[in-house]
Amino acid sequence: NKTTTVYEEIKHQENNIKNSAGIRACVPSEGNTKLAPNKNLNLKQKQRSANPNDPKASTNPAKVEDQLNKVREQQNNRRKQKQNQNKSANLDELIDLTKPTKVTIKQSTLLIGSSILKNIKTSDLTRDTTVRTIPGATIDTVKDKLNNLNIEKCDTIILHVGGNDADRGEDLESFRENFDELIDTVADGTKRVIVSGLLPRESVDLEPFNETLKSLCADNAVEFVDNYDSFLLATGEQADSYYTSDKTHINMAGTRKLLRSINEIHQIIATQRTGDQRKNRSGFNRNHNYVGYKPNHTNNRNSRRSPKYCHICRRGGSHCTDECWYNGRHERTTGHTSW
Repeated sequence: NKTTTVYEEIKHQENNIKNSAGIRACVPSEGNTKLAPNKNLNLKQKQRSANPNDPKASTNPAKVEDQLNKVREQQNNRRKQKQNQNKSANLDELIDLTKPTKVTIKQSTLLIGSSILKNIKTSDLTRDTTVRTIPGATIDTVKDKLNNLNIEKCDTIILHVGGNDADRGEDLESFRENFDELIDTVADGTKRVIVSGLLPRESVDLEPFNETLKSLCADNAVEFVDNYDSFLLATGEQADSYYTSDKTHINMAGTRKLLRSINEIHQIIATQRTGDQRKNRSGFNRNHNYVGYKPNHTNNRNSRRSPKYCHICRRGGSHCTDECWYNGRHERTTGHTSW
């Protein structure tokens, strides 16, 4: 009986000790703010209950979970805002959409103008010359085109425009003002500016406009190429052999003549190649003969014929004598009928 009584007393004391230990784990003491470890508490509850002075601390697990989710959402929103700010800053540094991209002209000579230049082949020009043809271009159109081009590497700029402005009924005063603004946009003191004169056309008389360009270039110290008389006959009429059927645009013969006129002031035509340079890779020359082969010209009927040329201007070609640009010019200038 005594043994049973002692055992029950020990069991009762053991239960009291366990109960007192559980109460100490939940209630903090006055001297120590840290709680005793308890395996029954969740890890999140331990983190929240570590600081009893935190007003957000709560012993309810559902409230603790809601508070943690709110904190996580705030952190995620801050990260997204920083990432968006960094992306927008990088895009602004890389691409500036407010400024249009300009095309850089790498050649030193730029020939720009209306569709009169459409038959020019770049293979016939020097390597340092490039052409920009704008169909139906006016003075304002060429001005806008030059503003969108990077012409810092260009040393010489040749302008051929103005015929369409006159064809649309523009008066001489506005024509002169617009072309003066075009010259100011190009001439910066370091570039050589050349104005190619207008060509005659059937739809409108361009001689007064051509004279206006000549005086404007003289006032601005700009070089001028007078092409007007070169495309007229001795009678003063338009030479149809240099024009297409619309009597406005020039054909290949007129294009070559225009290039020769510009080339007298500034070289843009490529020099002729020698016989060795004209040979292609297959070993044939332009006459389709083997290299080193000398044909017998005595047996060739075509070789004995004299080349075709005009007996008035003495230039090769098959143009009509009535359309020869030199026909009657000697008599008009000198007053003599004999050559």
